[in-house]
Amino acid sequence: MNPFEIELVNMYATCDMNAVQTAKELCVHKNTVHYHFDKIRRKTGLDPRKFADLTELLSRLEDN
Repeated sequence: MNPFEIELVNMYATCDMNAVQTAKELCVHKNTVHYHFDKIRRKTGLDPRKFADLTELLSRLEDN
């Protein structure tokens, strides 16, 4: 994942999986958040919009 996607995943978790709040915090449109979630899903096979997948992504990021 690129640095923005890493920041996005972390902010999404901080915002309690609220995409609108995440977009506000990152000063982007909510569709940008969903676009990058789709990119992350294609790259990793994990969908950040699903709790189990989000926790797996966070775990992988923590290990790096």
